[in-house]
Amino acid sequence: MIASVAALLVLAVAPALIGWRSTVVVSGSMTPAIQPGDVIVARPATSDTAARTAPGAVVLVDNPAAPGELLMHRLVDYDSKGQMILKGDANPEQDSTPVPMRNLKGVASLRIPFIGLPFLWFQEGRHLLALGTVALLLALIIWPTAGYDESRPSAPAGRHRARRARRAGLSHD
Repeated sequence: MIASVAALLVLAVAPALIGWRSTVVVSGSMTPAIQPGDVIVARPATSDTAARTAPGAVVLVDNPAAPGELLMHRLVDYDSKGQMILKGDANPEQDSTPVPMRNLKGVASLRIPFIGLPFLWFQEGRHLLALGTVALLLALIIWPTAGYDESRPSAPAGRHRARRARRAGLSHD
């Protein structure tokens, strides 16, 4: 479990080192495919990416309806001006505001489930749950190694060796 959590954390953070963007999903507009608390890793938008982005792709854009915020929705089509028409999978209607191509920040490439939940809980004001989860994960990482002595064989292995030696008549007890 610890290795899985560590691997998910690395997957969520490492792409930033090569210019990719990791984003915690904070709303349910893309359910069931993408859940709140999932981390989406988006490859950066370039002029080439923008030209090759086909309807059906999940895109990360500067939200034209809420300046300063990012929006992650599915590209449904392009309008006559070449602007993107987006829609959240869970939304009944397409987004009302077309998105200019200059607002494209990235195209979703990887979904990492659940790893962003503590961040989401903290944003929602559920501080105790977020901090408790982080504390529990840290305890699980630290606990197995606390008091471990490499020079001593583990008790079960030692007992099994002694039992095998008695059966073979090698014991001096």
